[in-house]
Amino acid sequence: MRLAHFLFKLVVIQQYEIQKMFSKPFVLRKNKVELNAFFMGEDLIVAISGGEAHLGAVAVGMCYGVDHKKSSVSLIGLPGHQEDVLIFPIARRLSKALQTNVCVMAGIHFDQLTGVQIMDIVQTAEDLTDQLINAIRQTKK
Repeated sequence: MRLAHFLFKLVVIQQYEIQKMFSKPFVLRKNKVELNAFFMGEDLIVAISGGEAHLGAVAVGMCYGVDHKKSSVSLIGLPGHQEDVLIFPIARRLSKALQTNVCVMAGIHFDQLTGVQIMDIVQTAEDLTDQLINAIRQTKK
């Protein structure tokens, strides 16, 4: 019985540590695109998905300089995927607007999209990014 009690305490402590490390997630949806975000310490992790969710690209953005006006983004795109074009400006925008490090990953797949539908998805992701920035700023007040 002592071992079971010890293991229970260990699980409770581990859950507390995980909750302390990661913030409550922000979940935003528009049309058929979803944005999930949470803080890992001071850094922001964002996942954008739609249709058949997968991992197509990852971007890491950082803001630096005395006044945080400089930024840098590193990008990894998986072969055959085009999400890197979508998330590069989102990572830059989030890091500058929130003055923090960000990791943005995306995987969006819908069959046989037209050019107009692709532009709608890009606009939707940008709208969700605006909503996320506003939501985070509201929670930090």
